[in-house]
Amino acid sequence: DTKRGYTNEDPDGEDWIDDFEPWEFDDEAKLADRGDTDTIDFDFWTDYSDYHVAWKYNKETNNYIRTNGDGPHLDLNTDQPVDAKVVVIQFTREEGPVDDLKHMIYHTLKGGKVLVFQNGEVIKGTWSKKKRTARTIFKDSQGKEIEFARGKIWIEIVPSTQDVNY
Repeated sequence: DTKRGYTNEDPDGEDWIDDFEPWEFDDEAKLADRGDTDTIDFDFWTDYSDYHVAWKYNKETNNYIRTNGDGPHLDLNTDQPVDAKVVVIQFTREEGPVDDLKHMIYHTLKGGKVLVFQNGEVIKGTWSKKKRTARTIFKDSQGKEIEFARGKIWIEIVPSTQDVNY
């Protein structure tokens, strides 16, 4: 968005697009081919219900709607529920709290397990990221890079010790 000053150049004037590796994408599944995994449910921290998250799948629209805490998670700009075409649960090592405000550090380099929800189905796999400026790569259990359904993608960074129910 050039109105905001965003360009394809880094602060040194170098074009970053040449080294950019996009994720793989595929068309969304037809209604008859969509799965029935309709709820994703987890906590970020045990005993802190304000951070309880659930995603509810709508088979007709092929979207997931997010709730957070005790109610719908609303977009502050539109006042509409937050939705996504793809929900990625990326399990990472958590460290902390690192200060009196209970801030945590999540390690998003190297790799770990991942759950990818799209088209009413779950794909179990792994994620990897070699360096801070690299793209995170998501692969299925067979080692093939996951093709995402086109649309909004929401990545949840979740401690590797937490359970996800679906």
